[in-house]
Formats: sequence, C-alpha cells, structure tokens
Amino acid sequence: MKTKEIFEIVLSGIGLLVSVVAIWQSKKAIKLTEQSIKDANRPYVGISMDKVDTVYFEKFIMIKNYGNSSARVISIEFLDNVKKESFIKNEMKS
Repeated sequence: MKTKEIFEIVLSGIGLLVSVVAIWQSKKAIKLTEQSIKDANRPYVGISMDKVDTVYFEKFIMIKNYGNSSARVISIEFLDNVKKESFIKNEMKS
C-alpha cells in the first residue's frame, strides 16, 4: 500500500469515530431532554396542615398541586393516632 492509501484509510477511520461519538452524544442529549420534559410537566403535590382557633378548634389538611399537570388522589390513609396532639406536633410540625 502506498502512503496515500494509508492516509485515506486513517482519515476514514477518524471520520467514522467522529460520527459515532456525535451519534452517541445526540442520543444522550435526546434522553436528557425527554427526562427534563417529564420532570417539568409532572404534578408536584404538597400536603400541609392548618388550624383555626375560634370558638371551635378546627384542623384542616390541605392537599395542593404545585405542578404543571393534573394530579389524581388515588387514596388517603390516616393513622388511628392522627387526632392526638402529640402526633400533630411531632409528625406534621404544626
């Protein structure tokens, strides 16, 4: 083989390597973009507790969606000791 042929083969190999790296990087960028879109459009649900102390002492549990898409509440479960004041102080930080 002549020097010219070896040079062409080396250049072809470098071109192939650059192409493979570019395809890999593009695939990685597409996955990152898809994940960013999913994270931006998912529901973010916050739960807080508020109390009103007028004639009657009342507690409210508020569930609010802070995300860009709708959220579904599939189930809500309460423990038996949710009415105890110690549970509220320790667990709900009120």
